[in-house]
Amino acid sequence: MKIDFKNPTSKNTILTLLFYLSVIIVVAILNQYSPSGPCNPGLGILLLIFVLFLMTPILFVINFNKTRRGDKTNRYSALIHFIISISIAIVFILLNFGVIK
Repeated sequence: MKIDFKNPTSKNTILTLLFYLSVIIVVAILNQYSPSGPCNPGLGILLLIFVLFLMTPILFVINFNKTRRGDKTNRYSALIHFIISISIAIVFILLNFGVIK
């Protein structure tokens, strides 16, 4: 299977996946250098909160609006952002109800 970077849809999708992969790697590294304490979040957790809770829904809305206006190259990126947003919401709900500890 060959990845075609000339295709804008493939390029946007791969860049979106690389964005989330890089966020996970940076969060893991920052968590090692500045770990969280009992009452204060570390740098990794702060980045995770900023990127996942704030940026992911914003990126979904931007890509969804571009797709709705006719730019079909962002449809898979919008889908990835939507799946990540829903996953975050589900985990947040399960954590608040004590299903996961």
